[in-house]
Amino acid sequence: MHHTYKIIRWDAMMSGNSNNILPLLYIVPDEQFLKLARDNKFSLTCEITDIGDGKTYTHQCTVNKSAYVPNCRPNYFAKTGHYVITLQVPWVGYPTKLGNIKFYGIKGGESLPPKSTPKSTPKKKSKVVSTAPPPPPPPTDDSNKMVIASLSIGGALILLLLILVGVEILRKKK
Repeated sequence: MHHTYKIIRWDAMMSGNSNNILPLLYIVPDEQFLKLARDNKFSLTCEITDIGDGKTYTHQCTVNKSAYVPNCRPNYFAKTGHYVITLQVPWVGYPTKLGNIKFYGIKGGESLPPKSTPKSTPKKKSKVVSTAPPPPPPPTDDSNKMVIASLSIGGALILLLLILVGVEILRKKK
């Protein structure tokens, strides 16, 4: 028998060195959940419901203490006891409701229920919007040419200035 957990919070996180933004959600675990997570090396399948669109979503996920993900914050975990569930799908935005979640594992849990086809018409996918600024473009050959051209012009101007100063010194000697 699976326990349903209330989702406490949703967030988004950039994963590692990539630009992939993954959804995070927070739950308050119980001993049954912690045993299931440990038995399955903190890699589970989850079923998310009640997020406001009438659908059920099934995803692969990883489980971590909120002390470690999305960054090191042991005081937050000590105060809340929340665990962070990282969904292995692209972030598409916040749901209209927080929702509920059930977990399934290969070891120590029930098998996943058979997939059902949603009877409602699918909604248009929302556009992923990142709040992070885009990375700067890599340097191109054109930018390197501009640097070389600037140095060449600067060098020519210095040479011209030296010639003019030299001519002026020679005039004063006469």
